[in-house]
Amino acid sequence: MNGQIYFAQRFAIDWMRLDDRGLLVHGNPADVSNYSGYGADVLAVANGTVVSTLDNLDDQKPGTLPDPRTITLENVEGNHIVLDLGGGVFAFYAHLRRNSIKSSPGDRVKRGQVLGSLGNTGNTSAPHLHFHLMDSPSTLGSNGLPYVIDALEFAGEVSAVKFAEGANLEGKWNENVLRAPSPRHGQFPMDFAIINFSAP
Repeated sequence: MNGQIYFAQRFAIDWMRLDDRGLLVHGNPADVSNYSGYGADVLAVANGTVVSTLDNLDDQKPGTLPDPRTITLENVEGNHIVLDLGGGVFAFYAHLRRNSIKSSPGDRVKRGQVLGSLGNTGNTSAPHLHFHLMDSPSTLGSNGLPYVIDALEFAGEVSAVKFAEGANLEGKWNENVLRAPSPRHGQFPMDFAIINFSAP
């Protein structure tokens, strides 16, 4: 962008929610409301100030990515919010539900505060929360920053092979869970990890 190379999503994580039965979707996978994570609260990871929001896009129909001809620099991330966490660090949350963002640019938010709810907007084929930290408020013209999560439980892994084959995300995804989740502190989850979080 503007003659510079950026890698904004270098440390991004796409979070999908499994329900208690290990399902990502229950019922017709073409119905966005049948996904376990759809409509879930999206929380502030730290105290910060809202820099920018987009909140007027409709959900995509799950199962396929949107027509590339409809994607622009403005809508590629879907409905989203950017927080200034201070010290040159910005948090980015993408693919939120229309009209769910509860704050406006300039508002202060507290860690654990509900920012909005999970949708399926922008360049996405199923409801998931895209999250990363970056070194500027530009969602594309920035570089991703490494980070760790204060506390989590490592509960197992989803099979990468099964995930690659599961185009519509149906079926159970918790076959490889541990009998006892392993508490972790100050770590960054790897691909296909199943993570438990305590309620805020």
